[in-house]
Amino acid sequence: MRLTKNKFFWALYLFLVYELVMIVFRLSGFSLEKLFLTSFLWIIVLLEFITLFTKFTEIKQSLQRTAFNAFFLLILWNLFGIARSIIAGTEKIYTLFGNINTTLMLLIPLSLVFALDIKSIHVISRYLFRILAIGAIISVLIITKSDFFVIDQSIMNFLVLAILLMLLLYYYSYWIKIYIIIITFLVFIDAWFLESRAMMIRIPLFLICLTAIIIYRKLKSRSVLFLSFVVVFLPFIWFYTSINDNQSLFARYSEEVFNTQDNRTFLYTEVFDDLLKTKTIIQGKGASGTYYSPTMRIAKVDSKNRPNVEVGILAILLKGGIIAVFLTSILIIYAIYLAFFKTNNIYTIAIGYLLLIHFVILFVENLVQFNTYNFLIWYFIGICLNGQVREMTDQEIFNLVKYGEPA
Repeated sequence: MRLTKNKFFWALYLFLVYELVMIVFRLSGFSLEKLFLTSFLWIIVLLEFITLFTKFTEIKQSLQRTAFNAFFLLILWNLFGIARSIIAGTEKIYTLFGNINTTLMLLIPLSLVFALDIKSIHVISRYLFRILAIGAIISVLIITKSDFFVIDQSIMNFLVLAILLMLLLYYYSYWIKIYIIIITFLVFIDAWFLESRAMMIRIPLFLICLTAIIIYRKLKSRSVLFLSFVVVFLPFIWFYTSINDNQSLFARYSEEVFNTQDNRTFLYTEVFDDLLKTKTIIQGKGASGTYYSPTMRIAKVDSKNRPNVEVGILAILLKGGIIAVFLTSILIIYAIYLAFFKTNNIYTIAIGYLLLIHFVILFVENLVQFNTYNFLIWYFIGICLNGQVREMTDQEIFNLVKYGEPA
């Protein structure tokens, strides 16, 4: 298992170097510098495929049949989507393989394979603790309005990593808990300054879920988890209500709750209109898929043929159609179910809440790209699906987090 651990370690830090360099230097278009950096991402993909092939039998045994079949089908479907785009030849080769919104995006679920090794929990804990320090520095630079880097969505995507430990406070000492809470507070201030509604929603949701974890730990009542699990179906209810009432909930609550303009309804409308018109809503458009945006054509703030969507579930729909949305939803919901009701420790319950928040926000934002956040989401899906992790006690998890060994 040592080799798998090292692969996971290198994957995490290759991502870290890539994203920090991109944040500071804002590399775009085609250049040798960006080409070199993108090679880091393909090394990560190579490590994932090596782990998948060398540990295939163990992965199959670690995951329940439903989860394994859904994961295997999703990987095959995404590879088919990549092959379709290569054969079609409608995209330049360096865009198809060098853009985090195309081929690489469809390979992001592969990070699930790193969850096979229980010692990866120690690796991810140490990694996220280091991210806290980097997040603190970035937060201060944002608050002081530093000109060190350009502030955009990529900054918020990175800062999300700095608050992931919020749900895992149970496994840390008093002063480390205080440290994590302070960083989370700084990130919330950043979100306020940058008017990042998704982050301003995400952090309160983290706090609500943390409260639910504390209540569950005190009362040992599964009803808390049951009520939480029901939330996973809210996005589908919202979607049905919007269609039935012929009024977008985004439009309603953007004005009533956030007192701001609705900038999500038109994304749903444009993506669905395009996929229905091109008759690709079932299978999607593959790795190089784009959708036509009349809004962007008129506003002239972005290309009228867009390769990605700010709403995560729409991005999945665009590339892989209803088939990819179904398989992805099955894996996430099943992982949450196992995390809540088939576990012996608080760790997987906390990860289940993290996935619950991700799934709900996936219908509002959560841009799907080949980045650290999405890489970790699929890794955490794997953790919840891993029966060996769910069978461990809290003490064994604590030992893993602190010492790298369960005993």
